[in-house]
Amino acid sequence: MPSSNLYFKEYRDYYLKVIELGGVIVLFVDVERSVFIGRLFNGVEESIEKLVENDPQYVAVKKLIENLGCSVSSLLVIGNSIVSYMLNIRGEDYWLAFSQYICSRERFQSILDLLNTHINFLKNTRYNVFNINAKIKRLHRFYKSILAKKLYKNPTIYCEDLSLLNRELALILKGKEYMKTIVFATKMYYYLCRICGVEVNVKGGLPIPVDRRNAFLSLTSCMIRDCRDTLRKCIEDLLSVNSGLVIEAWNIVCRESKIPCLVLDTFTWLVTGIYRDVREPGRVYGVLKEKYGFKRSMKLYELINELFRCMY
Repeated sequence: MPSSNLYFKEYRDYYLKVIELGGVIVLFVDVERSVFIGRLFNGVEESIEKLVENDPQYVAVKKLIENLGCSVSSLLVIGNSIVSYMLNIRGEDYWLAFSQYICSRERFQSILDLLNTHINFLKNTRYNVFNINAKIKRLHRFYKSILAKKLYKNPTIYCEDLSLLNRELALILKGKEYMKTIVFATKMYYYLCRICGVEVNVKGGLPIPVDRRNAFLSLTSCMIRDCRDTLRKCIEDLLSVNSGLVIEAWNIVCRESKIPCLVLDTFTWLVTGIYRDVREPGRVYGVLKEKYGFKRSMKLYELINELFRCMY
């Protein structure tokens, strides 16, 4: 494959030529570029593992387990995951606030206690009020399900097969297995399995959650090409009619890197969070290294630069 600078120039030349000829450009996955990005992850596995354990959402799950145990926490973690969208605060802050609120309550005697406390959290904190009635219905559907009863009795029962949990959640919520909140709930349960000391099977082809941050990186890395509008509008397109492109691109990355997509999502989540703070791609590596105490790594530096190479 040509060097990334040459590759980027060749793509721009192509793009301008199509525009000149009046052609129609449609978003598509650049397979070669996705393979290239995937192989850049080889050699940074230790850094990603460190990020997982420092993820504020991982820390929040750990706090729940330390205070309430695995059984109660398994329900709270999945319940909170399936309503964690369109928040009033950042996701990492939301999860920390959730764990603090729950751990400050009295001990729970039943699944119904958990449901009522969870609903009170939504109503009283105002961190998650968008479409709150629909979210409360989701909580009812989950906490009153056979799945919830199974987890309450054996909280790590799905650690051997996360894809089975993914399928059962999809049935309960009447959605697709690749839907953002369903995949996200599976990822958060993966965190619970690790913290509860159970070996986890993260294989099985679970996709990366199609959220705003992963759609953003799909475009800024040029794994998905031909955005003819603003970056914001192309992200909206990927979150709706073209969500399959995000899944396809990151599946290639996960295959080439041999890192499960659920694990890779922690890396993309935290890296884009740093970019959101600094708004300068060139500063992301330095902030990441300082914030998480990484040693100097040219592989990590190159990877992050390539993820932001095609900023619009």
